[in-house]
Amino acid sequence: MKNRPYLFTLIIMMILMLISCSIFPPADDKSQEADQGDTSELSQSQVLDIVWQVLEPNTASHEQANWQVIKAETVTGGSLAGRFEGEPAPGCWSGPEPPENEDIISSKNYWYILMTPKPATPEPFGDTPSPTAPPKIPEPFLREAHFLVDPKSGEVIARKLLCVIY
Repeated sequence: MKNRPYLFTLIIMMILMLISCSIFPPADDKSQEADQGDTSELSQSQVLDIVWQVLEPNTASHEQANWQVIKAETVTGGSLAGRFEGEPAPGCWSGPEPPENEDIISSKNYWYILMTPKPATPEPFGDTPSPTAPPKIPEPFLREAHFLVDPKSGEVIARKLLCVIY
C-alpha cells in the first residue's frame, strides 16, 4: 500500500511521455534535405565538370585530357573582378561566342578556375620526326581560360578566354 502513490506517479509520467510523443510528429526528412541543399556548396570536382562543359565547345581538340587545371580555389568577387572586365573572349574565333559576363558581387564567394592547355606532347619514341613537320599542339588557339562559378548554383558568372591571334 505504501507504493501506490509512487506507482500512480510513474504511470502518469509514462502516459504524459506517450502523449507528448504522439502530439509532435517526427521531423520530415524532405524538409531537412531542403535545408541542407540550400547551404551546401558544390565540390571542386563538380565545379571542374561544369567548367569543362562550358569550355569544350570553344576548344580545338574537344578533349578534356588536353587541358590542365592550374588553379581551383574559392575567392571573393572583389579580388578578381578586374580580370573579367570587357569581352569574355576577345579575339577568339573558334566555337560559339560566349555570353556576356554577369555582374560580380565583390563580397560574394566564387570558385575561381584557371585552365591552360597542356604543352605539346613529344613524338613517340622510335619515330624519326621530320624537321619541317609542324609541332603537334593539342590546343593551338586558346592559351588560358579563366572562370568564376557560383559555388551554390554552379552557374558560370564570368569567363575570360585568352586566345592566340594570328
